Amino acid sequence: MYDKSQRVKSLSTKIGEYLEVADETIESLERAEFLAKADLNTKTVQEFTELQGVMGSIYAEKSNESEIVSQAIYEQYLPRYSHDNLPKSTTGSILAISDKLDTIVGLFAIGLIPTGSQDPFALRRSAIGIIKIINNNKWEVSLSEIIDYSLYVYTDEMTLAFDYNKVKSSILEFLQGRIKTMLQEENIRYDIIDSVLSNDDNVTSIFKKSKEIDEFFKED
Repeated sequence: MYDKSQRVKSLSTKIGEYLEVADETIESLERAEFLAKADLNTKTVQEFTELQGVMGSIYAEKSNESEIVSQAIYEQYLPRYSHDNLPKSTTGSILAISDKLDTIVGLFAIGLIPTGSQDPFALRRSAIGIIKIINNNKWEVSLSEIIDYSLYVYTDEMTLAFDYNKVKSSILEFLQGRIKTMLQEENIRYDIIDSVLSNDDNVTSIFKKSKEIDEFFKED
């Protein structure tokens, strides 16, 4: 968990700089990530695992951490299920994206890829969470670039050996598959979705273009 915390700290900082957030947000990110997994070592969370993040937020507040840091520790696990709330703060949103992306990239790198109905590490849920958070914030984020950031952390800082291009391609395809499913659930035509996905990997742009083109074809 310490290694994961270090990876997510590096990834959060990279994504924060990519989004050009304020220096204060970067500082809050670094502090929140340092404390993000601390509550996993408590008896409370070991006994009631659903309290991960919840207890961490309370401990942080009682330890006089800032409200932003306490909130981000709670928000790192959002959304936890299909219709759960999304993080409200910028710090919590970036931390949640980084935490989920690090898990996806690490498991893909060692070959633990979801197949069919088998998804023991809930990677599809994590992928959908990443996409929802980015789209909800209307951030101009290239999936290819943030995957590169996470892969770089594994290869450079963790010295994990794997076929970089193959793993990156698999992760990108996996995330695009989740976007496709989400757009299909909004009754967007499949050929429109395929066309947009083949020309764009910017999450917000993909959703915007797909809906606008779909509306165009519905007009007389």
